Amino acid sequence: MKITGRELEKNSIIVFSVTMISNIMNYMFQVAMVRMLDVEVFGLMNVLFSFITILSFPITVISLVVSKLVIEYGAGVINKAYIFIVCVMCCFLAAGILAREGLSGFINVNEIYLVVFSIVISGMQMVLFVAMGGLQGRKKFYALSLVIVVPSVFRFFGSIVFINLGWGLLGVLFSFFLGIIIAILTGVILLRDTAEQTVELIEIDKSKIIRYVGVVFFVNMGITLMTNMDNIIVNRYFSDTELGVYSVAGMLVKLIFFLSNTFTWVLFPYVVDAVNNIDSTIRLLKKAMFYGAGLSVTAAVFLIVLSRPVIEVLFGVQYIESIHYIFSLTLWIVPLSILVILSNYLLAINKANFLACSIIIGCILSFVFASLFNYEISQIINVFAVVSSFLLVVNVAVLCFIVKNQKKTVI
Repeated sequence: MKITGRELEKNSIIVFSVTMISNIMNYMFQVAMVRMLDVEVFGLMNVLFSFITILSFPITVISLVVSKLVIEYGAGVINKAYIFIVCVMCCFLAAGILAREGLSGFINVNEIYLVVFSIVISGMQMVLFVAMGGLQGRKKFYALSLVIVVPSVFRFFGSIVFINLGWGLLGVLFSFFLGIIIAILTGVILLRDTAEQTVELIEIDKSKIIRYVGVVFFVNMGITLMTNMDNIIVNRYFSDTELGVYSVAGMLVKLIFFLSNTFTWVLFPYVVDAVNNIDSTIRLLKKAMFYGAGLSVTAAVFLIVLSRPVIEVLFGVQYIESIHYIFSLTLWIVPLSILVILSNYLLAINKANFLACSIIIGCILSFVFASLFNYEISQIINVFAVVSSFLLVVNVAVLCFIVKNQKKTVI
């Protein structure tokens, strides 16, 4: 299917607009939690959210693979994916619960029941992303946007209710869990027309799919670790109060990452379609990079200039010290955000092997150097900034080499 007119922009605006609602709800949630929780508990909450994200990194693998298979083999793939992922989720939950004490020690959280609940939430997100991948592959972007926003809405309102009922941090996690359940049910309903569909009778190259899953797995594991390792490392080397102050700055700047990531939901299925039809895809990348990079840089400048009034108004003067981290964080998150757009393009054209290797090496280097240079939180941030910038430059150079030496161009 060829793209007509400004279809990429139109669908990007749809997803971007609804994702902005989700981001606003997430920020309202963070502001509410700052007001309702102690500094130490607020920091612990963000550690658990980072832990959930790291445990859940296979979910992006699920959405991308399901999306690609739906485009290539039909919507009947979704039903088989649900069955397979539920089995994987059960194994994941069993392994996580058995390893709960070791995981609790690693992230420095003493309340094991909170760690177990976080593992359960991570497992449920696997099922959610089957629905999201199915909607993405079928280009149902209105429906996809609805599924994206549901968890944020339920987490915001539910957390306020349960904290007022005295549930504390457990109430926050329960609201998160409830939002995911509702989102899964919403996705199933929106994909109900696939129930009677079967996979087309095409010979499926299982070894090719396994290789592709492996590449997607390592790319997304690396990006997830690069985005969320900071909270866990800061929690290991600094006090709860310092973690809480840093979490405010990290939460603000990471909005840049989520804004630019919006374009990848639309970019990926269109590039896969273009590759299958032997059409040019480089113009799609140029558009996504232009919009994504422009949005990232604009948001970064806004945060740097207005960080003090934003923090004072939204979070209060007790978090004003977090402004010292804003500039360094933008130097880390902006190149990482652009790298995510590039990574989705390379995955769509099946040219991401080097990317996968480089990101894993980057994660190892980040962890090693952040563990060595941690006298100040800013040193940890600078390590991530240098590594993410280096990864972006190297992988852009590799893409230029691929484009230059491609004999039969599909890019």
